[in-house]
Amino acid sequence: DVQLQWSSSDPDGDEITYDLFVGKTFPLTRMVSDQAGPSYLPTQSYDFLSRYYWQVVARDSRGLTNENSPIWSFTTSAKTNLAPNVPIALNPANNATGVALRPVFSWKGGDPDGDSVVYDLYLDSVSPPAQLVASNLAEERWTPASDLSVGVHYYWHIVARDAGGKETGSQVYSFFAQTAQDSTPPKLISVVPAHGAVNIAQTDVVRIVFSEPVLKDTASSALSFSPPVTGNWTWEDDVTVRFMPSSPWRSGSYNQLTIASSTVRDIATNIMTTGSVYRFTIVTPVPVPSSHRSSGFPVQANVSETVKSEVPALISGSKSYALAVASPNSSTFGIKASAVVQPVVTDPASAFREFERYAAARTSSEQTVSISSLPEPQASPQVGVSENFYIPAYGSVATTTAYPNNVISATCLGLTDLTAIYVDDAISNPSTTLIAEVRKRFEEVIRPNIRDYFGQEPAQGPDGESRLTILLTDSMADGILGIFYGVDLAARNPSDIQQRESNGRKMLYVTYTEDNEATRYGTMAHEFQHMVNYWQKKLTGGNYEATWLNEGMSKFAEEICGYGIAQGDQNTALLIELSQDNFASLSVTGWTGLNSYGLSYLFVRFLAQENRYGTTYREVTRALISSALTGTANVAAITGEAFDITLAKWGMSLYLNRYQSTDGKDYGLAGLNLRGTYSGVTLPGFLPQTLTTSSVSVPLTANAIRCFERTSTGAASTNIEVIPTAGALKLWFFDQRQ
Repeated sequence: DVQLQWSSSDPDGDEITYDLFVGKTFPLTRMVSDQAGPSYLPTQSYDFLSRYYWQVVARDSRGLTNENSPIWSFTTSAKTNLAPNVPIALNPANNATGVALRPVFSWKGGDPDGDSVVYDLYLDSVSPPAQLVASNLAEERWTPASDLSVGVHYYWHIVARDAGGKETGSQVYSFFAQTAQDSTPPKLISVVPAHGAVNIAQTDVVRIVFSEPVLKDTASSALSFSPPVTGNWTWEDDVTVRFMPSSPWRSGSYNQLTIASSTVRDIATNIMTTGSVYRFTIVTPVPVPSSHRSSGFPVQANVSETVKSEVPALISGSKSYALAVASPNSSTFGIKASAVVQPVVTDPASAFREFERYAAARTSSEQTVSISSLPEPQASPQVGVSENFYIPAYGSVATTTAYPNNVISATCLGLTDLTAIYVDDAISNPSTTLIAEVRKRFEEVIRPNIRDYFGQEPAQGPDGESRLTILLTDSMADGILGIFYGVDLAARNPSDIQQRESNGRKMLYVTYTEDNEATRYGTMAHEFQHMVNYWQKKLTGGNYEATWLNEGMSKFAEEICGYGIAQGDQNTALLIELSQDNFASLSVTGWTGLNSYGLSYLFVRFLAQENRYGTTYREVTRALISSALTGTANVAAITGEAFDITLAKWGMSLYLNRYQSTDGKDYGLAGLNLRGTYSGVTLPGFLPQTLTTSSVSVPLTANAIRCFERTSTGAASTNIEVIPTAGALKLWFFDQRQ
């Protein structure tokens, strides 16, 4: 037994609770939540000679956590080597009579430690048998090279031996060889893969062993696969036949081997009356959705190549699906049910991510806030003192008032050690209650949560001021709820078209007039993530984050601060609805403006779900921010898998919508029903496109996905056929076979 213990303290003396994560691989599994005491005794034993990792997240009564929780490890002791299992005879059965003269001897053995085992077989006409007829057998079967003697009473015995030299012997078994003309029909000794086997290698063969030599043509005619598989049956000996597919088994495919009844005959023409069915599943890099089967997961579809999904015996009314993923390039393909039954930024808010890129490409990095040196301090904000601010005119997004007339005056009406809150002087009788609430929400909720999940903003701006400026104004264009603009972190430069209107401080612009609190404070969280993202990427020496991923993280930031869709944010619900309505023309990486916000948010929420790609709730977001990589390369580095694999998992989560599942490996977004109703908005969901026997041409841009479905009519096979005409893609087939 292993007991885990730790110690902690809180600078404020607050009560502390703990989340504990333990596992042999990452992400670690959450074992307990909100535990009061600093120790844990597992209810299940650990594996022997295994290295385990564990991590503790401490949380005080205000929800604050330890910023960088360490990961510890321990290794369990080795288990004493145990002797192999006692071999148990399968064929011939003990005291059997009329046994064929060249039977297959088979048994069941193995080792309790999982060690490799070899076997010695003794066969004789006396008991105990003394004649060693086969030694060091790796398989649990043996067939004599010549016939046994007619009518003899035989005795046999197996000895199992592991690599450590430990041995275990079976009991002595006996049988009578046949005394007259053979009248015993053949039977099956073993079939590999076994019925129900999973994770079968794509290069594995199917091997069938009969109890005695059989007529090969009768056996070959009895064997078939459903769906059909091209390959060759070859005989290893008179009792063993194997099948090698012409090309590797399709990844994730569910295959059925049928051995027909009343077809296989032995040398004496006795017929095996009983048939059998064996079903097995090929290994896949991505789990097939639970309660579903697959005919390929995925299948590569190259240009001009026909790819089919054939689903046999699908119950009438059940569905067969094809999720098409075009990544990293675009693809156009035709798809039908077989007749056998860089984008232009269009929305105002995200435009500032592109404006920051333009500024960086045009100006030297020395003009922005230095990472290694501090600027000279300027005059500190003072309550009641008015200052001038530029509303960014570049790009005519935030305001149509041209420079230099895009200046407003605002007065500092709130000041603490962390924030300076200015209100546009054009607003009459500003609410002191609102100002106090803005201060409280930012300092007590938004700032600690964004720092916890993403990292820190710059310590100070070009003005030398450590406080964050929040400008409350209605002077921005309609539709602009808030802005962070990286140019403000550069000193003002009158000769530069963008930096001439820099406000020279770390600041957020927030619309003053907004009735929905979740929208107002969600916007502040959204823009503050942009600031942290901008700064952390600069610290790593990397490029600016791709807009689609940056905006996704900012939408997710709203949720983690308590202002998300489940907390009354109608804006997010409307954006998801917009993405669902326009999904056929969208790609998650192809940012198109308003239509793309919902997809980006859903992708980041998928990535960040606990125990999917990270152990804790903040591991993924921190890693995305702190990496010098951006976009799809950033995602791939976090997930440890090719981006198209992640894209497929996310796509299945959208379509299957298993929002009630808390399993990080399942296909869904925990707690978010993509067909639910939020703040009066009913989401339509992501619905597969229905296929008919008429082919439709489907264009997919780079990193776009689309799902198609065919409903079974109860025909023998339910098929989907795909022929790419431009650009390869991957197809993930899954269906509702029982």
